[in-house]
Amino acid sequence: MQKIDKSEIKIIAIILSLILLPILWRVGDYVAMTQIAKKESAKQEEVSQDGTQRGVFRTYYGNGNLKIEKNYKNGNLHGTYKTFYENGNLNTEGNYQDDERDGIWKWFYENGNLESERNYKNGNLHGTYKWFYKNGNLEQEENYKDDKSHGIFKSFYESGNLKTEGNYKNDNLHGVCKEFYENGNLKREGNYKNGNLHGTYKWFYENGNLEQEENFKNDKLNGINNFFYKNGNLKREGNYKNDKRNGILKTFYENGNLESERFYKDGKLREVLKYFYKDGREGGDIEKASIKLYLMGNSLDDEKEFDEVEKYYKEALEINPKNADAANSLGYTWAEKGINLDEAEKLLLSALEEDPDNGYYLDSYGWVLFKQEKYEEAKEPILRSAELFVEEEDYIVYLSYYHLGELYLKLDDKREALSYFRKANDKYNSKYELIEKRIKELSDEFTDGLFDEYFKSRSQE
Repeated sequence: MQKIDKSEIKIIAIILSLILLPILWRVGDYVAMTQIAKKESAKQEEVSQDGTQRGVFRTYYGNGNLKIEKNYKNGNLHGTYKTFYENGNLNTEGNYQDDERDGIWKWFYENGNLESERNYKNGNLHGTYKWFYKNGNLEQEENYKDDKSHGIFKSFYESGNLKTEGNYKNDNLHGVCKEFYENGNLKREGNYKNGNLHGTYKWFYENGNLEQEENFKNDKLNGINNFFYKNGNLKREGNYKNDKRNGILKTFYENGNLESERFYKDGKLREVLKYFYKDGREGGDIEKASIKLYLMGNSLDDEKEFDEVEKYYKEALEINPKNADAANSLGYTWAEKGINLDEAEKLLLSALEEDPDNGYYLDSYGWVLFKQEKYEEAKEPILRSAELFVEEEDYIVYLSYYHLGELYLKLDDKREALSYFRKANDKYNSKYELIEKRIKELSDEFTDGLFDEYFKSRSQE
């Protein structure tokens, strides 16, 4: 055997250390990660001979703080259920009875303040349901019976002042419902019958002047339909029969001068009888013809009669390229369809040249930019349109709020999106059903988010 000197032994030792050290580091990392994983998923529960779970089950965050604590009985959730924020504060607290929520459940903000309190019976909402602002003030209170809204509901501004009040019957609005401005003045008031508007419905400006007065029968417009400017002057005067405009419709400028007289029959525009400029001059045949075509397109359903709508708007612009209302409507209609977006942008810019501070044009322009996926650029015009609508106290602001909700969703700001969807949540908004869906999805995500992991693991057990 050949003799090995000390220098060769040192060289061999160095080589071995270079080979073994990375392996040892990996082993150490594996052990550490295993310990962390154990901390995160550590659980204590009993399992009966037939494999069903019972007793307490706990999971932990990586920092060792408790994340979820729940109880089982015969394989079903039964007893106290709690979830916690990573800082240790309580997030959710409630009780299960044979796998169904039962009794009072509470959700908390991360600062410890109560976010919502709900009552359950056999897994269904039953009793009082309350939401709270972060400052602790009550935001909303309503009553449920067998998972349906039933009884008095109220909502409040963050200041504590009353915002809305009304009544539900078997999940439908029933009776007089009111909404108030934060200063306490009445904003709108209407009567419902089994979820349908029935009787007089009124909107008011914040200064107390009447903004809109309509009459309904079984959720259909019937009778007078008048709108007013903030200064009290008449804006529009007409009539409806079975949800269709009928007879003479008069429109006025804010200074009180007559703008137009139009004749409708069975909801369709038959003729533009008169058209006047703001200074009182009567418009010529070209203006009247262009306005008639625009109004005929505007009276149709964009979804069901798109080809006809598009044709009328195009013809209106061919006759009078400066018809900004027609440019706005055609551009917005294309945006809703997601077609001709570059041309739609040009149309909206031409409309804004005619009237730069028109909230309708700004909202449409922002929506075109949204459809072009220019989300940051879309923010400014839509926010500005909402500001203008708020200043003018125009109910169309609800549509701008919806657009902002969708915009902030794309910008991945879900809390801001939820805030705008809640503002947009109005029965008169054409996107009402979609808004309701968005609110439910986002609300569930924020209040029940910590349940997601549990339900995933539960489905795998």
